Amino acid sequence: MEAFVHGIDAVFSQRGERETWIQYEPLARTQEASVWLLFPQHRPYQSYRLISLPKKQTDPPTPPLPVDTQYTIDHPYGDVIAWTVINPKVGNVYQCRWEWKK
Repeated sequence: MEAFVHGIDAVFSQRGERETWIQYEPLARTQEASVWLLFPQHRPYQSYRLISLPKKQTDPPTPPLPVDTQYTIDHPYGDVIAWTVINPKVGNVYQCRWEWKK
């Protein structure tokens, strides 16, 4: 899998074999941030969701919120996930969480 994230800091993590995510945090104000995730043909994703939450958690923790996107691309064969966030908020992290196709 490849991910190119321009102008923002990307953090990759994998928890277990079936659940994976990418997270980014805007470093400065910007009008939009676009992310494209390209998956290998032999390992497509099954489903995904986009969420946003504050980088610094409160007590009690703030629940994740759905990301308001300008557009999303959900490839029918599980090869590509893409989205653009308008005016991403500095201080928040934006995550894409997906499950691999079984």
